[in-house]
Amino acid sequence: MRQLTISGTAAILAMSLAACSSSGKPLANPTPPATPTTATPTATAPATGTTSSKPVTTLDPCQLTTQQEASQLTGRSYGPGKEGGVTGGPKSCIYGARTKNVFTVIVVQGSTTQQAQTMRNAMLAQLKASAANVSLPVTKVPGVGDDAQAIYGNVAVGNGVTLFASGIYVLKGTISFALVDETGNGGAPSTAALTAQAQTVLGRLP
Repeated sequence: MRQLTISGTAAILAMSLAACSSSGKPLANPTPPATPTTATPTATAPATGTTSSKPVTTLDPCQLTTQQEASQLTGRSYGPGKEGGVTGGPKSCIYGARTKNVFTVIVVQGSTTQQAQTMRNAMLAQLKASAANVSLPVTKVPGVGDDAQAIYGNVAVGNGVTLFASGIYVLKGTISFALVDETGNGGAPSTAALTAQAQTVLGRLP
């Protein structure tokens, strides 16, 4: 059987999103596919400059979900997370890079609530687009931040390969974050487990 390692598709999507936002170009597909009951935050901000101004992310994603917490969620024994990111965009912390189970924490601090919402929605939309012809439902998770959406299903990664992904994408004020696990070897955390961790992350936000 061919050995499959995962580099962290979710983090790559986040970095491409950051490049679009930082350049001031409109974000593609800003609204993710969702159920009819999907709600959006009531907070609003002026439209001018909401996608062209650069977010300034100072939060450390490796502190939002620790090595021990990531290991407990996935049942894997991870070493320290590998930090990544781009100037004026999201920051990421990848646990288990280049293994068969990768857990990624992504965080971005927008200059406005609307910008944070747009970037969170665009991350979801890009991940959903990568799951063409496979199953990746997106569902609303009530009671988490201002708005939260969960994924649980298969993601196409090219060359006929699909991985199983579970994740939660949360918006709280001007901050959006995601907790995403991708595995080719089973053991992805449940939506309930990710929801509990998301509540822990919310308690660590400023």
